[in-house]
Amino acid sequence: MKLAGGFQGVQSVALVGDRDRIEVTGDVDAVNLTNLLRKKVGFAEIVTVSKADEKDEKESESRDKAAQAIMWSYGVPHREIAYVVDPCYSEPSCSIM
Repeated sequence: MKLAGGFQGVQSVALVGDRDRIEVTGDVDAVNLTNLLRKKVGFAEIVTVSKADEKDEKESESRDKAAQAIMWSYGVPHREIAYVVDPCYSEPSCSIM
């Protein structure tokens, strides 16, 4: 139980059944926890994986409903390029030039 309790994200650890199973609750990576138990204890397997109680979900939903600040994004400033053309409306009188 000390191994599972010291794992990152574990909220509680309890013995279940004939004291040969442990129940771990919290935001835990099940595969990493199983590998750790296999290295230290020997045999370990995942029986079930499920979501936590609805109470925790309701609390997280109430946190999500808080107003969020709006971040205004501004475009990158750039230089405008203006082309000035002097139109020539008169036709030359000499066609050779």
